[in-house]
Amino acid sequence: MNKETKQCQNCKQEFNIEPDDFSFYEKMGVPAPGLCPNCRMKRKLVWRNERIFYKRICDLCGKSIITIFHQRYPSPIYCIECYHSDKWDPYSYFEKYDSAYPFFEQFNKLMIRMPKAALMIGTAEGTLNVNSEYINFAGGNKNCYLIFNSTMNEDCSYSRGIIKSRNTLDTYFTVQVESCYEGININKSNSVIPTA
Repeated sequence: MNKETKQCQNCKQEFNIEPDDFSFYEKMGVPAPGLCPNCRMKRKLVWRNERIFYKRICDLCGKSIITIFHQRYPSPIYCIECYHSDKWDPYSYFEKYDSAYPFFEQFNKLMIRMPKAALMIGTAEGTLNVNSEYINFAGGNKNCYLIFNSTMNEDCSYSRGIIKSRNTLDTYFTVQVESCYEGININKSNSVIPTA
């Protein structure tokens, strides 16, 4: 089979499907894609919410919480304290696999039934966050606000992917940086600000 050029149904960009791709689709028993690789990747990754917060009620204790799950999300959402407590039994959610039904239908059913932690933040000794309520995928931070995918920072805000940094604002992927504004991919630096 020859290479085929298609137009993405979403972004309208042209993309190529190689002969090896067609043999893979045939082997897997799936049709050729109608979306370009970038749009397919976006669709696959859309389920992970890292930076959008919602106000919601903990489904176990009833406390008002900040979470990454919208109110319409069907799973029970527990505050961090409840999720890591003995107030519920994760073993009660075990299900026996039934080969008569498709695996992913069963997996989806389990994913919906299983409680989720409101946020993904450090709870073990050394990873606790202090005065840093509006953060996610983060641990060991102090006095931080709206930072994500970050660890061991102090007095940092509006940043993502920062490690062991202090007094940073609007930074992206910085390691051991101090007093930085609008820094991107910076390592072991001090007093970094952009120039016009």
